[in-house]
Amino acid sequence: MSVHDAIVRREKILMHAAQIRPCDAAMKTDTVISLLLNKILTIDEIMSDEILYYEDVQDRLQEYEDKGISYLPLRNGKECYHLEHKKVVPIALEQIIPPYTRLFDEGLKEKFRTHEVLFVSYYGSLQGMVHFSDYNRDAAMIYCYGVLLELERTLRRFLTKKGFTNADVVAYFQSSPKSYDDFKRRHRQKHDADDRDVLAAVDTFEPFQSFFLSEVIWFIQHLVKQKKIDAPLRLKEDVTAFRNIIMHAKYPIPNDGDADEDGLIYRYEDYANLMDTVAHIHDVIKNVQRLSR
Repeated sequence: MSVHDAIVRREKILMHAAQIRPCDAAMKTDTVISLLLNKILTIDEIMSDEILYYEDVQDRLQEYEDKGISYLPLRNGKECYHLEHKKVVPIALEQIIPPYTRLFDEGLKEKFRTHEVLFVSYYGSLQGMVHFSDYNRDAAMIYCYGVLLELERTLRRFLTKKGFTNADVVAYFQSSPKSYDDFKRRHRQKHDADDRDVLAAVDTFEPFQSFFLSEVIWFIQHLVKQKKIDAPLRLKEDVTAFRNIIMHAKYPIPNDGDADEDGLIYRYEDYANLMDTVAHIHDVIKNVQRLSR
C-alpha cells in the first residue's frame, strides 16, 4: 500500500468513526466495532482496479475467454464485450454499483446471482470490477472476523446476565457420559491437563471464555429445550464450521478445484452461503441483544 493510499484509508476510518451518533457511542464496544466495520469495509476494498479494456485486447479474446473472464468493458463506460456471447452488449443498470457500497449489502446477493461480475463506477467513471469470488480477499475476512468476535462476546454476556456459570456448562456435559468424555478429551488437549485438572482449568477463565463456540451453542440449545430461556434462540451449528474457516485464515468461499492462480473460485452457491451465514449471525446477535434487555 502506498503512503497516499494509507493516508486515504486512515481518513476514511476517521470520517466514518466521526459519523457515529451519540446514541451509537453508548453501545457496547464490540457492537461499535461491528458498526465501524460495516461502514468502513466497502466494495472498493476487494474490487480489481486493473481494468482490462476490450479495445486493448480485441485481437486476442480467446486467451481471456480461456481464463474464464466473462466481461471486458469498453472505454465509453456504457458497454462491455461479453466473451461467452461474443458480442458487445450494454452494461445493465443493475450491474453498476458505487465504490462505497457496503461489502455485505443485502442487495449484492441478488445482483451477483444475475451478473457474476459487477462494474464499480463513480460519477460515470469506471473504477474497477468485482467478481463474487473476490470475497476471498482480506477485507471480507476482516469483516467476518469482526462479526464472529461480536457474536461470541454477545453470547457470553447473555449467559452471564441470565445467571449461568461455567459450572452450568460442565454440568450439562456431565449429564451424558459420552458427551462428557468428548468434553474432557477436547479440554485435555486445550489445557494440557488430566481429567482431574480439566474442571479446575476451565474455571480459571472468565465466564464462558474457556469453552469452544460449539459447546456454547449446544448449551444454549439445551437451555431452549429446557425452557430456561424466555424465547427461542436459534443458532445454526454450521456457524462453528464458518468460525473455524475464518480463524484459520482459510478462504470463506471454498476452493472447488476451479481456481485461478490466486486461489479465487467461481461458485455462486458458495458466495450465497457466505452471505446467508453472515446475515444469520447478524440476526442472532440482534435476537440475543433483545433477549438481554
